[in-house]
Amino acid sequence: MTASSFMLRDAEGVDVFVRRWEPESGGPKAVVHIAHGVGEHSGRYAWTAERLCAAGFACYGDDHRGHGRTAETSGGLGRLGKGGWDACVRDLALVSDRINADHPGLPLFLLAHSWGSHLAQDYIQRWGSRLAGVILTGSTGTMPFIVTGIGPVFGRLMVLLRGPDTTSDLADKLVFDGYNRPYEPSPTNSKADWTSRDPAEIQAIVDDPYCNFPQSTSMSLEMALAYRRLWRAEREAAIPKDLPILLMSGSEDAANAHLADLKPLAARYRDRYGIKDVTEKYYEGARHCILHETNKEEVAADCVAWLNAHVRQGGRQGP
Repeated sequence: MTASSFMLRDAEGVDVFVRRWEPESGGPKAVVHIAHGVGEHSGRYAWTAERLCAAGFACYGDDHRGHGRTAETSGGLGRLGKGGWDACVRDLALVSDRINADHPGLPLFLLAHSWGSHLAQDYIQRWGSRLAGVILTGSTGTMPFIVTGIGPVFGRLMVLLRGPDTTSDLADKLVFDGYNRPYEPSPTNSKADWTSRDPAEIQAIVDDPYCNFPQSTSMSLEMALAYRRLWRAEREAAIPKDLPILLMSGSEDAANAHLADLKPLAARYRDRYGIKDVTEKYYEGARHCILHETNKEEVAADCVAWLNAHVRQGGRQGP
């Protein structure tokens, strides 16, 4: 695998940092765009990219606004900058355009985790026809009322009282503290035990300066408002009916209430909206970050198998 990186300037003048991984020899058969979750960055998926490159897939991963190296021009860690959530989704499309320019005609897949999977759900509602398929890991198809109902009220209040760019631990207190409570007292003295059963992976989060930072008040508000509109029927109905979708999660994923908030998404895609190829893959005992779990080799192998099957089936090509 060969690794490189570059910047893409988006419509608001933010420089989006993008990592690129290519197979060591021979041209790739397809490309996978990796979209990371909240409070992390694309560099955490180098191991995943290595496995995909070994199977013949090129990989790209961008640092979303307010994350990783992109945060340097979007206002800092935890700050989405001008355009907010919508600009984050448009940045995914910007990276797609670059991928298609680098690899014209190759099938393009999107592999998206957690918050990245929510951005990806928004993306496929707008531009699903650009993709040969999408893999959503650690995703949800709804959010609890504390996020969609109380979140916007508190978010607006915090923006009013403290300003839009002030960082806040509101999201941690409302959401992530609850996710981690069953694992306290934490053996790693962190709030990340809900993400993985692997202590080394949790320690990597603790040690990474680009992980586990507080969100700005405006970012928390943007996310809460986005979740109010993301799962509206008219938006999900716009997803192409022939877009293959793979939903993957650990059975002990607190972010989707141990699958209770994810399975309805699969049912809606399949039964309400008539999407023809919806696959569910769940891993008993695994927590939220399944590509950083004790069974990550199994998860990566399942991703490769699904991708290979859909390349062979002649998944739609790039635009």
